[in-house]
Amino acid sequence: MELATIKEQSKPSKFDTRSLIALVAIAFSITGYVMQEARNSSRQDAEMEETKTRVTNLGRIAATNTEARVRSEVELRELRQGQEEIKQMLLRHDSRSSRLLPER
Repeated sequence: MELATIKEQSKPSKFDTRSLIALVAIAFSITGYVMQEARNSSRQDAEMEETKTRVTNLGRIAATNTEARVRSEVELRELRQGQEEIKQMLLRHDSRSSRLLPER
């Protein structure tokens, strides 16, 4: 009897059905967790790329707006200078005209 007991104890123990089911459930839980983390990581990566693209586009828009604003300021300055030149020409013309007309 003692020999049979020793042989039985030295055999690798077999899992019963409940233990196997528990191990499979744990394995599925771990797999599900890993897959969820992978999906979250993938989603975050996609969001980061989208944000980078938006920031790049906003930078381009800002640069374009700045260039347009500078051009507008230059054109406005040129228009004001032109207006001033026209005023000076009109003043000179008026002063010449008043000298040519006889006084009443």
